[in-house]
Amino acid sequence: MYATETVEKLLLAFFNNLWGGRPEHAPDDDMPKAKANPKLSGSWMAHKVDLERAWKFCGFGWPEEHALYMRYGRELTVAETAREMNMTKRAIQQLTDAAVADLVEEMNTGTKRRAARDDADQTREIHGLYTKAFA
Repeated sequence: MYATETVEKLLLAFFNNLWGGRPEHAPDDDMPKAKANPKLSGSWMAHKVDLERAWKFCGFGWPEEHALYMRYGRELTVAETAREMNMTKRAIQQLTDAAVADLVEEMNTGTKRRAARDDADQTREIHGLYTKAFA
């Protein structure tokens, strides 16, 4: 389960391309290569995929995307983001809180992803009935 704090850290990595990196237990570059230990590899790739998939299905508009980028990509304060976007601090806080909450929900439950799949299934079913009726 993803917590809000975890998703906020993932957003910093998402906007600043900080995925992976060099693990603290990695050998020096001039050392012989050894087989990777899966217990020490971390789960950053799964987090990245989960965040990117959730982002896609949340369907954010310009205000949400821009506010999240300003807050987590450029690491601006709420006040600085509000000034840049010509909005109130309260509006920016509500906008980013709601967007992060949407990401957390989607990453944990996949609600929007399932709804999109169900809509696609229903469309295919209707199309199939239509082609049978008029074929």
